[in-house]
Amino acid sequence: GAAIVRGRVVAADTGMPLPRAAVILSSREPRESRTTTTDAQGRYEFRDLAPGRYNSSASKAGYVRMAYGRTPAFESGQSIELFTENDVREQVDFRMLRAGVITGRVTDDFGESVPEARISVLRHEFIAGLRRLAPFGRSAQTNDLGEFRLYGLPPGHYYLGVTTNYTPTYYPGTVRAAEAQLIAVAGGQEVSNIAISLLPVRASRVSGTAVDANGRPMSGAAVMAMESFAGTLAGQVRSDGSFTVTGLGPGEYMIRVSQRLGDAQEVAIASVSINGEDVTDLALIAQKPASVRGRIVFDNAGPADRLTISVDALRVQALRASPEESVAIGISTGRVDTEGVFEVSAPPGPTILRFAMLPKGWQLKAVRLNGLDVTDAGLDLQSDQALDDVELVISNLLSEVSGMVTDRGNQLVSDYSVVIYPEDRRQWHFQSRYLTRSRPDETGRFRVTSLPPGKYLATAVDFLGPGEEMDPEFLQRAVARATRFSLLEGETRTLDLRLQTLP
Repeated sequence: GAAIVRGRVVAADTGMPLPRAAVILSSREPRESRTTTTDAQGRYEFRDLAPGRYNSSASKAGYVRMAYGRTPAFESGQSIELFTENDVREQVDFRMLRAGVITGRVTDDFGESVPEARISVLRHEFIAGLRRLAPFGRSAQTNDLGEFRLYGLPPGHYYLGVTTNYTPTYYPGTVRAAEAQLIAVAGGQEVSNIAISLLPVRASRVSGTAVDANGRPMSGAAVMAMESFAGTLAGQVRSDGSFTVTGLGPGEYMIRVSQRLGDAQEVAIASVSINGEDVTDLALIAQKPASVRGRIVFDNAGPADRLTISVDALRVQALRASPEESVAIGISTGRVDTEGVFEVSAPPGPTILRFAMLPKGWQLKAVRLNGLDVTDAGLDLQSDQALDDVELVISNLLSEVSGMVTDRGNQLVSDYSVVIYPEDRRQWHFQSRYLTRSRPDETGRFRVTSLPPGKYLATAVDFLGPGEEMDPEFLQRAVARATRFSLLEGETRTLDLRLQTLP
């Protein structure tokens, strides 16, 4: 190919060119990755590119790494489409934000410096539907004076966590992640003199035994201790079935052990409360999985349409709608044969069936058990149950919702996020088929396909954190100013949305 992509990299605050900035251009199809640097005028160019969809990013010391088309540093970028070998894409520009810095000092309970302590920058993210603290960007280690410097931070609000031989401590000096305080960082700002005082709280441990449904030790199985706010710690079951998980601070934990038996999975779960003491003799007994068997059914598709999809390449997933149970149980995956017959094994409990991925142009229309639609209600699986006669109905009659967004002055905006969600609040969960988010393409238009028929709300905002569309509190704040619309099967709708600033 001979297609070209070129543009400039400039500072967002001054508009001045940024020389020697690194620009990366990559694509999955065609599989390609290239890197170049900008010249004295901040210009760069990629030549001899094959047609395809590309992503691009730019980085430079002292600035926030940015993806093309992304103003908020935590948002996803826009793709660059090259349709022919002769395409020339101009003005693929980057306006880079100056990075912030946090500096400070870590001391112990006597006020003495703590060298070689690991400092992590943390942010709230919605992971599998749960609001959790997750590491962001670089970590640092204190020097001999207990001092640290964290750099390259986009404008935003952050938590700091300190890891030593004791229980992890959060700024300004608490072992409870829920009591940590935020630090605000503006673009290019250095927030200094952050003092973190460690508490001499011994980390707790949880120990016990884990056996499978037949009473045999789950040797080699992974043991996870999951705290709803802070994160996950892990251990492993020994050959005699015993296990120990260490390094636990105060909090409420879900202890999970799982073991795979071919495509099946045995899982055991228990809840424990940690408050500075060890938990011993915890007995985890796994249950036998259930088996779900059925077939793929085509709807609104003729013989020619069916030739566009290979059913034996599909993967059926059994999962939980509840965020807590989804994290604890995980996802079970089953295969489909050439006749469209599938089988998946899953731990007992409330379970919904979905596809890992459907080819472009297809969507899941319904899940039926003995003719009853259980797409969203799910299945209540029992231990060692064998469930047959399940139909997974797929269709190539897709809906589409697209549109543009304007600001208060009725001017079109090109940098925003749209959340489309159902009026029915029972479907406000992270596995919902009715809930999605979208970013604009290069023309400023958003586009969403494959939503089921129903009544919806749509909200456009200037910034949306990772996974925040799954947050019921965010959705509740957005309801009052949302645009309402209904959608029929296969219908195409165009929306004109107003950019919102939510309370």
